Amino acid sequence: MAMDDATFKVFVDRLTITGDYVAPSWSWASGRGGVSFNCPESDENRRKATHWRQECLHIEPRVTLKGADPYGQLKHASLVIESRIRPLAQYRHKLGSWGNPGYVGSEEEPVAKVHVDWAAHTDGPPEDLQMLLLGSAELDEACPGAASQPQPWGDRDGVQVRRQRLAYGLLVWPVPGTDVFLRVGIVHSIPNRHGGGLSFFEGWGERTVTLI
Repeated sequence: MAMDDATFKVFVDRLTITGDYVAPSWSWASGRGGVSFNCPESDENRRKATHWRQECLHIEPRVTLKGADPYGQLKHASLVIESRIRPLAQYRHKLGSWGNPGYVGSEEEPVAKVHVDWAAHTDGPPEDLQMLLLGSAELDEACPGAASQPQPWGDRDGVQVRRQRLAYGLLVWPVPGTDVFLRVGIVHSIPNRHGGGLSFFEGWGERTVTLI
């Protein structure tokens, strides 16, 4: 998770204006502040997260170098992902930045938590934010022997298993006038009685998106 004290407009301009380009939004190198690798490893009952697996159906990086050096500066990079996606606006929510996560659902017992990569307190939230599913993990061997590779949704876990898997993904934003998205935050959902966990993503439509 990147930590940037910029407004949303400044944050987006850094990622989309050619002269300022350093790395794609999905790379930690695109941030102008600190970086925290803090994927949740347990829930409120301290159940350990294990057996992490990919939930997106397809993921493909595409990188164009600026020169001949394979470790040199990038000209462009994108990440094509086919997965479940849903507008954040369909749920009651509040945005939050690093150190102060926002929530989806109720503040007391959220169905998911949201961290954004810009300083959310500096301006109003942008429209059209979307939640994109990436993966999940078991909590304390809730479903031993789970597959490590993505499979058709209906051919694997039953409802009870999905309710016990932690799920995580990206908060993405469609760049106006284009067919591409920016990664602007992260979202994760821990199983609870309000429908959290992997079951939170049930019924979501599948779509192929390109992150730049």
